[in-house]
Amino acid sequence: MRESIPFREVQKNGWMVVGDDVFDISKFAAKHPGGSEITQLRGSDATFTLINAHGVRGELPKLPKKLRIGTIDTRTLRPVDRELRAMWVDLHARGMFIYRKWWFALDLFRGVGFFVAAWLLLEISAATAFFAFTIARLNAMWWVHDVCHDSVFLDRETARRWAELVSIVFVGTSVLDYQYKVHRKHHGFTNTIGADEAISTGPVVWHELMRSRTSDTFVMVQSWFWFVVVLPLTLPYFLYIGLRQNLRDRAYTTIFAVALRWLFVVWAFWDDLFVVIGSGVVSAYLLGLTASLNHFHRPMSNVNDWNFARSVTCVTQNLGPKNRFIAWLLGGLTYHIEHHFFATMPRRNYRRIAPELRALCQRHGLEYAHTSFLRALYRLWRKLRDPYRDNEPPVRPSMIDPSTRRESLKDIARGT
Repeated sequence: MRESIPFREVQKNGWMVVGDDVFDISKFAAKHPGGSEITQLRGSDATFTLINAHGVRGELPKLPKKLRIGTIDTRTLRPVDRELRAMWVDLHARGMFIYRKWWFALDLFRGVGFFVAAWLLLEISAATAFFAFTIARLNAMWWVHDVCHDSVFLDRETARRWAELVSIVFVGTSVLDYQYKVHRKHHGFTNTIGADEAISTGPVVWHELMRSRTSDTFVMVQSWFWFVVVLPLTLPYFLYIGLRQNLRDRAYTTIFAVALRWLFVVWAFWDDLFVVIGSGVVSAYLLGLTASLNHFHRPMSNVNDWNFARSVTCVTQNLGPKNRFIAWLLGGLTYHIEHHFFATMPRRNYRRIAPELRALCQRHGLEYAHTSFLRALYRLWRKLRDPYRDNEPPVRPSMIDPSTRRESLKDIARGT
């Protein structure tokens, strides 16, 4: 084992830094359960990428000891990485990664209460009940999202059981395969073509590199296709991928539970099926829309950025008004930059850490983008209409063609 390895040696040899340790993943990458995309993290400080992908409440994941080759000389890390680490330690000390016990009681009471209130409102006003069911399901979806980021429970198996139970009962679908695979990978390789499966929905094209997916004729109408076809099918899509994975895993108990749930809905709400099922479709639509507004019109590439802080701020933005109700309704993910820096932090705390993270970005010349909901809609529409050029300058280094990257980076360093 080696002590105090300089970061430049990590970059030279294609090793990877996680916490205070240096790992050689060159042989392990091919066996990595999450996919070989982990090779894109070689030569980098992957601490926060792996915390977001595998950590629980901001804790470091455990990598195989046989891959460890020594410790990193933290003094040689980039200034932004050193400051981000110091911020992470401070946030831990202040309890920002702790999900309070009374929060669980509140979330459970509020979640069940919304559905009971919506049920009772069916006898008074179908329109009011529709609105109430939509809010109730959004509340359930965002809580499940929190649970699947391991920001609620300390034990992952407990988290998986609660996430599956709440999702099946209140939403009607199994979500574990998507949340623990597709979505976790999205946090490590956001907007990276070929690695971020979140941008691989249907024939939609987001970048020149995806041109072979469809025809130029379709691109002319894909903006309409996204809003009129893809987003309305968010709930059926989750049902499909959940069923497909459960059949693959022979999880027949889960399949039976989902079927039983939908049979109960048809039996109990036969006279109000449009209200109950329609509100589920609308809430899933809003979930998909929120996700696409936070990222999809931002720069994309086929190579992940080797600098965690820059890769987050370049492809992510905060969204909408600072109104607390709207922020809660959208799952607290109006503070989406904070979410991508610290994905395993309970979402209630993003508003509290936002000023500190914005100041960190300003000190290191990183973009901290914030836009209105309507402006984000316009940019998303424009991106879909013209996906063969990036709508958001500047181009990040990872978007440079690999064959010319070295020369181009020299130009950037010289300021040309």
